[in-house]
Amino acid sequence: MQEKKDRQLLIFINLSVQIMFVFYSIFFNIFIYSINNDLFFVLILNGFSFLIDILFQLFLTKILSKKNAMFIYRLSFLLIFVSILLAFFVTKNTLWLAWLIMGFFSIAKMCFYVPHEIAVMDKGKNVSMKKFVGLSSIVSSLSTILSPFLSGFIIGTWSYFAIFSVILAVAFVAFVLSIFLSNFYVEPQKDLSLGQVFKLSYQEPKTKMVLWAFAVGKFSQASVIPFLLPVLLFLKTGTEMSVGFYSSLIAVVATLTFAIYVYYIKNNQKILWFTTVLNFMASLILVIYPTFVTFLVYYIVRECCYKIFHNAMTTSIFTANQNTVFAQNKREYHMVFSTYNHISSLLAILLTVLMYSIFPTELCLSIIIIVLSAMQFLSVYLLNRSEYLASKFVNSANNNH
Repeated sequence: MQEKKDRQLLIFINLSVQIMFVFYSIFFNIFIYSINNDLFFVLILNGFSFLIDILFQLFLTKILSKKNAMFIYRLSFLLIFVSILLAFFVTKNTLWLAWLIMGFFSIAKMCFYVPHEIAVMDKGKNVSMKKFVGLSSIVSSLSTILSPFLSGFIIGTWSYFAIFSVILAVAFVAFVLSIFLSNFYVEPQKDLSLGQVFKLSYQEPKTKMVLWAFAVGKFSQASVIPFLLPVLLFLKTGTEMSVGFYSSLIAVVATLTFAIYVYYIKNNQKILWFTTVLNFMASLILVIYPTFVTFLVYYIVRECCYKIFHNAMTTSIFTANQNTVFAQNKREYHMVFSTYNHISSLLAILLTVLMYSIFPTELCLSIIIIVLSAMQFLSVYLLNRSEYLASKFVNSANNNH
């Protein structure tokens, strides 16, 4: 009974946190851009955020234990409080505060995600992981539907200070919900270096293939795509309210598409290939015909495809450790796939920063988008290969039995 309650709490805490993260991913970059009108500064700022993600994630994975996991989890909400309070004081003359805000926010993300993902693996071990992860994604999608429109409306009607106050209230709600969450199991720290952990991951062909698929997938989906699209949408529409409206519209379409995928689509391989081709074609059309309509179409297609792709990747990551050396080593396993995640994302951002510093145009960003979209083909191939290896392992085990 408590495990079921914990799963429900994890879902609703995730919903609260995603409301805050949606604001950061859509409107905070617009807020900074509206102050200094410098797209390159936004790129560098987000690259700095990813670097903090990598370093602090490795640090947390090392120190995380059953005794401090819940404290670290709740600390994430307090750090969001601090970052939002600092945002009240950001002006053109105090733009340096943006670095502190992104630093605190990155630390808060890791304080939330590192224990949260371990909790998901722990609390979801006795249920269908695809349904649990899928239900969590659908519920949190409510935030991506409601938050953009409401945030845009609040900003347009009042100011950014008003939305900052709302985010503070949401952070408090998330903190209160976390009080009722029971402790989750965190294995004692193993005497393993990071190099030894990665070496272990390469001893399992299935795990190695999933991790490579995850890394390539994150590379293709990261960089300019998540945090620059809202800024580009703002440049095309001119108001935060319009950005909020279109973002909510896109979220509705993406959520409905994802719900159909979770509950009705059985063939993962075919749908992943289809969404990858669709995403690539939308990015190609955007480069050939760079209009507001093609940009909006790409934005919608990208969000729909990303949700499906991310769910398939997350499910594979959370189940690839079964019957492997990592089955009882969730901490080390989390350290491996999170490191793959952040390094591949950072490399993609560095590529974007380098290209945009040489060719500072929207066309350059569009070309980067199409190149990264093409990388997803390799990721899907590797993921399908890992599923083949997994089925081969199961058949071999059944035959021996």
